[in-house]
Amino acid sequence: MFDAGRLPTGDQGWAELLGYAMALGDLAEAPWLELKSRLPLDKSGRKRAGALLAREILGFGNRMPDEAERYLGGHAVILVGVGEGQVEGVEPIDGAELRPHIVRFLDTDGPGWDFRYFLHDGATVLAIIVDPPRWGTDAYLCQAQYTPGDGTSLTLRDGDIFVRHGASVRPANSADIRKLRSRAGRYFGALDFAPGLSLGFDRVDVDSVEDWYQRWVRQIVKERLDGLPSPPPPPPSTLELQGIGAIGSNVADWAMGTMRANVSRSVLSGLTYEERTEDEFRQEVQAWRSACDAAAPDVCLEFIAFHLADQHLTVTNPTAQHFEGVEVTLTLPAGTVLLNADAMEHCDHGQGQFRMTEVAPEPPVAWGQFAALGVIPRGPAIQNQQFSDVSDAFTDEGQVVTWTVGELRSGGAASSSSLVTIMVPPSTQDDIRVRWDLTASGVNQRFSGIAELRSRIPEGKSFGVRLPAEDE
Repeated sequence: MFDAGRLPTGDQGWAELLGYAMALGDLAEAPWLELKSRLPLDKSGRKRAGALLAREILGFGNRMPDEAERYLGGHAVILVGVGEGQVEGVEPIDGAELRPHIVRFLDTDGPGWDFRYFLHDGATVLAIIVDPPRWGTDAYLCQAQYTPGDGTSLTLRDGDIFVRHGASVRPANSADIRKLRSRAGRYFGALDFAPGLSLGFDRVDVDSVEDWYQRWVRQIVKERLDGLPSPPPPPPSTLELQGIGAIGSNVADWAMGTMRANVSRSVLSGLTYEERTEDEFRQEVQAWRSACDAAAPDVCLEFIAFHLADQHLTVTNPTAQHFEGVEVTLTLPAGTVLLNADAMEHCDHGQGQFRMTEVAPEPPVAWGQFAALGVIPRGPAIQNQQFSDVSDAFTDEGQVVTWTVGELRSGGAASSSSLVTIMVPPSTQDDIRVRWDLTASGVNQRFSGIAELRSRIPEGKSFGVRLPAEDE
């Protein structure tokens, strides 16, 4: 029993296909099967036979993969010597004599094809087998000219595009060309594209970083409150204001004349003295400590990113295709976090020392110190305004990272402008599995895979802060 879903194998399989064709006669011709009853392969007829077979091969090669895959596993077959319900057979010739007459119309980048002979009741049948069409391939063009001298309609021109419609082959129209352009754009689904992300992860002892941060907070609190037993210095007097004249009478005149020497005791040459009560100062210190507690997760991530976010995401394109509008999405497992240096507030990542004052709430002015008039204590530093091609969001599955790759050249690679690292708990083993999804402009499909990432830190070790005993 002939199975139209698979390409025949062995003599039995080809005999079943032949039986199917003979039973239906010319009605057996379909988008995957062509019958040629009389096609002389001798020297006088080889040029015409080569042109005719090449035209059929081009038509089969320009089918859409999703339509072709329903029959013969996507292949197509031309049976030569079979027609009208009977086998007339052909005179077999060597492949070295047959191939050149076909290949000249296909060139090296044409559809893949092969042939075989098999016997039926003493007659020889030639089977031309055309490979399945693939996503990501451009339209196959005729590469040579053929004009018969016998007045028949078989004409091939260099650059012609032939397509298979039902049981016949004809030149492509505008709708056919649009479909073939769509086929060329849908690259990844057929070529098993794997980006091969080059990215390592770091084991991080976050608790040690937070302990270090909280110790810094406690130290600032201690320094501020230790100053309370000392009374604040007295405010400057009018005489002290007049004493500016020692610098120059013009300054004293300006201060006395313009400020009229009766300005508020809290205003003097742009300075303000201690006006807070001790209780107010304690409340300010406590409020700052609460703000530091709230900021702890962000500050710790800033510290970790400062030291570890030094990698670029990288994706490679091993094919001959050129792509634009490429976007890669990574879904990280629970407990795994990607840190992006461009999303951090601290500047100069990895250079010099980490400056806590750039990212933590600014401590209160120490008790009894002067502060510039009108200066408002700052909050956390303004976030970097640098453009980042990497963004993220958190879902029930975990952190989802989106990288806007843009252009991906043939045989080349693209790297993110953003510096990143992946942070995992200290107990994590030597590899983690990250799901990736990839899309590109003109590609009507999302492609996915699993990337296995390796640790950059030796087994049993992790990044963290080693602190001496607090009383040291």
